[in-house]
Amino acid sequence: MKLEKATGIILKKHIIQEKDVIIDVIIQTTDHVYLRKKFIVYGILKSKKRSSVIVEIGNMVELNYYDKKEREIQTIKEINLINRYYELKDNYDKLVFLSILLELCNYASIADSHTIQDIYILLLSGLNYLQNFYKNDESLKEILVLLNQMNLSFKEIFLLFFSVRLLKISGYVGDLSKCSSCNNKIKEKAKWQEGLYFYCKECDPTSNIIDFFYLKILENITENKFNNFINNFIFLIQQFNIKKEEFLNVFHALENKINHYLKEVFPLDEKINLLQN
Repeated sequence: MKLEKATGIILKKHIIQEKDVIIDVIIQTTDHVYLRKKFIVYGILKSKKRSSVIVEIGNMVELNYYDKKEREIQTIKEINLINRYYELKDNYDKLVFLSILLELCNYASIADSHTIQDIYILLLSGLNYLQNFYKNDESLKEILVLLNQMNLSFKEIFLLFFSVRLLKISGYVGDLSKCSSCNNKIKEKAKWQEGLYFYCKECDPTSNIIDFFYLKILENITENKFNNFINNFIFLIQQFNIKKEEFLNVFHALENKINHYLKEVFPLDEKINLLQN
């Protein structure tokens, strides 16, 4: 029985017998191996020496554990808190938002163990970005100004971005620049097919500008960091000459499409919705 060390992010927790907690964690070992594992933390809810805060969902923790390959649940020798991400949990709405991000990563990491490294990196980057945002980082204030101009909330645009990136990592987004039928570059108009596939105007006579707008948004998400995506997003709205009074209906239709597709590929709770107004 070997003692292993790792850092990880807690995705889920389960209380056992009112004193013990089983945690689902996506981890990075000291050998830079990325895994998803279950651990049991004995007596944490009744302990006078250790705070139960340490096993909150969304925490980044350091783990020393005994790795028994044949066991589904590993035993923790020591667990230490690295980052609680308190700024993401200090009110109910933020906690719900965090729970959705973790649930998405939970199901994505179950669906394909080969993508765990990319999921871990995406989640860690997302948590760090949100922490800086909620700390009122001066460098991020411009983002709020741009979103307010479009009557969009930060949470809904961030969740759309995060979800599409997660779908890309999981292999559900192909080459958006090319028609899924003829493989030629899509120009001017497009038609959204099942999933995240698009046809060009030559392959589908019902191709239209709005679906082409959606394609460019999705393409922008998969190719850029969040701040650059927002700036490009504003440019796309202006380029496609979408009127402000029409924009929210167009955008929420996109959210509904992505929300529906997420529930097709991941066994998500029906209550999870990307519409975070």
